[in-house]
Amino acid sequence: MKILTALMVFYAGILSVLATGPEPPESGIRFEDFLWKNRLVVLTAPLPDDPLLKEQLELFLGEAEGLKERDLRIIRIHKTGQDSIDSSPLNLESVENILQATGLNTESFTFTLFGKDGTPKLSSPTPVPVEKLYAVIDRMPMRRREIQERESLP
Repeated sequence: MKILTALMVFYAGILSVLATGPEPPESGIRFEDFLWKNRLVVLTAPLPDDPLLKEQLELFLGEAEGLKERDLRIIRIHKTGQDSIDSSPLNLESVENILQATGLNTESFTFTLFGKDGTPKLSSPTPVPVEKLYAVIDRMPMRRREIQERESLP
C-alpha cells in the first residue's frame, strides 16, 4: 500500500508539471532590475516580422561578444506579444512594466538605447548600425571607466 501511495504521489507531481508547463525564465522582471548592471536596447514594433525590426536584428548577428562586452541586453516588445529579452520570453507583467517605465509603445518600430542609469541615450525610428551603437556607448563616462578598469587588470 505504501508503494502504491508513493507512486501515486510521484505521478501526480509529474502530471502537474506537464499540465502547467515551465514558467518563462525571464518572467516578472522589471526595468529597474537592470539599473547600474546593464545597458538596454529596447526594440518595439507592431509585429514580430516587422521589416525594420528584422533589419535591426540582422545587424546584431555575429555581435554577441561586442554586446556582452558592453553589458547590453536586447528587449523586443510587439503589439501582438511574443516579447523577449535576449532569446528568453517575457510575460505580460514584465512587458507592461518596461513600457510604463520607458514611455515607449508598439505603434511603430523604435530603437532605444538606455544607459545603466536608466536614461535614454539614443533613439531612432530606423535600425541603428552596431558601429553607431558602439560609438555612442564607448563615449559614455561609465563605459570609459569600464575600459580603463579592464586595461589595468594584470
